Amino acid sequence: EELTFDALDSGFKVGTAGTKGVGRSATIQLLHGSEVAFWPFAETHAAGVLQAVPNEPGTEILWFSPSEELRTAEAVMMKNMQAMQDGSDS
Repeated sequence: EELTFDALDSGFKVGTAGTKGVGRSATIQLLHGSEVAFWPFAETHAAGVLQAVPNEPGTEILWFSPSEELRTAEAVMMKNMQAMQDGSDS
């Protein structure tokens, strides 16, 4: 689902965790990921949305998930996000 504001050239887009390919071909300024540990396609989603958020002032990525439910995919995503923030490719 998408809600657009033509006068502002902006909008909100909602992608569900059950959808493959979320975030592809987009530019995202503010990303809010909820219940990340339960995303069935966590690594695929991370690959798409993390590439869509530029490393520029005014952008933000927020991941929310219960700490007791961390999974390997979330750990990989966190490592990749840290690498992006550090400017490295690992």
